[in-house]
Formats: sequence, C-alpha cells, structure tokens
Amino acid sequence: MSDDLHYLSATEAIAHFRTRELSPVELLQAVVDRTQKFEPHINAFTEEMFEEGTHRRSGS
Repeated sequence: MSDDLHYLSATEAIAHFRTRELSPVELLQAVVDRTQKFEPHINAFTEEMFEEGTHRRSGS
C-alpha cells in the first residue's frame, strides 16, 4: 500500500477495506500522522481530537 493513503477517495478506501489490503485503523492513523505533520504549518484546525478518535475505533 502506498504512503499516500490520505489521498484515497472514500470509494477507493472501501474497496481496499473489502479486499483487506487496508484497514480503517490504518487509514485513520495515516490521516492523523499527515495532519500532525502539517498542522503546525497550515494552522487549519481549531481543535484536534485524535486521541478520542483512537479510543472510539478500539471500542475503549
């Protein structure tokens, strides 16, 4: 799988989920990683709730 997961469309992501080439958790982590890398430079988010999303995905 490419390092550019954040560029996948929803349709492409679902296709990868169905074939088990990619998990929703992997996609979420790729998007969070990308956001954390560039957020300090672009300042696009007023609030980041990555930890809450991580807890929800694992059901804890």
